[in-house]
Amino acid sequence: MGNICSSASIDIAKSCHNEIPSPLFLSPRPITIGNFFIKRVLGHGSFGKVLLVEKLETGKLYAMKVINKNSLDSKKKKSHVLTEREILANVHSPFIVRMHYAFQTPDKLCLVFDYFGGKNLSYHIRENKRLTEPTAQFYIAEVLLALKDIHDKKIIYRDLKPENVLMSEDGHICLSDFNLSKEKTENNGNDTICGTPEYIAPEVLLGNSQGPEVDFWGMGILLYEMINGKSPFASQTYEETYKNIIRGKINFSYSISYQAKDLIKKLLNPNPKRRLANIEDIKNHAFFQDLNWKDLREKYVNPPIIPKNDEFRLSYNSSTGESESEDEEYRRCETNPDNVGSEYKNFTYTESM
Repeated sequence: MGNICSSASIDIAKSCHNEIPSPLFLSPRPITIGNFFIKRVLGHGSFGKVLLVEKLETGKLYAMKVINKNSLDSKKKKSHVLTEREILANVHSPFIVRMHYAFQTPDKLCLVFDYFGGKNLSYHIRENKRLTEPTAQFYIAEVLLALKDIHDKKIIYRDLKPENVLMSEDGHICLSDFNLSKEKTENNGNDTICGTPEYIAPEVLLGNSQGPEVDFWGMGILLYEMINGKSPFASQTYEETYKNIIRGKINFSYSISYQAKDLIKKLLNPNPKRRLANIEDIKNHAFFQDLNWKDLREKYVNPPIIPKNDEFRLSYNSSTGESESEDEEYRRCETNPDNVGSEYKNFTYTESM
């Protein structure tokens, strides 16, 4: 049948308008905890938990970071959470974890990300004792592309470490955890020491201004750890670790190539002004001489690590009694995000399709 356009059809449409509202004029219901089923707990932290959840409408799995509002007992802690939400809503990269939703209950803030079943780089370093140079080259190169996308948005990451480098089931990586990140300004003075002790840059320990150079310091630590199996400056105490960082002396416990040593030394220069901290200069370093950066960006280069099938299936295991009680607990907290007060008024987020 063809299109009908007549006065009669218009009259019928008008008479029905008040009875059946057109879906075109309905606002989508906001995402809440009720849209997800909690399968299990992935991890705990001082802020709360990370949960493996399933979106009821699609069956897709996500990682949900649940932050207890009462754990945000200072202005700085609240700022860290809001910073992470703001950054991930505005920075999009194939090498940065995607945030799909953000919402809240009366006592919790929830961030919903892609779920990475391949665990993190820390796990794979431990499993293999250390990584080969070609493997380390691939992953540190993907990390560099992530840093480029972050720095292009005038943001300093400030928390680069193996635990924050997540691996997907196809072997590619994404950076996660942006709660310590900050916007780059002309005067980035730092009034506190933040980060994991063995990855903190010397200028941070000394209370000097910090810029994107701190991320390249972290990149040097990460590359060293992948190839050598341990952090270059870690010690038994924080005090000794900090002293080692300030001294900047690097010992290579394994026989590695000159190119790898040279890149690590240049990234770990204690003086941030002399540190190798230019993206293009790093890409042109001899350590990456055989790498096609365009293919890497497009993910045409095959990853050297593919997570084992049994590990990946384990990540998707069925729910347990603990997860069922978790699901009931959080479902009781379900609420309309517009009725939770003004402190986190603009926290709600849904990714644009």
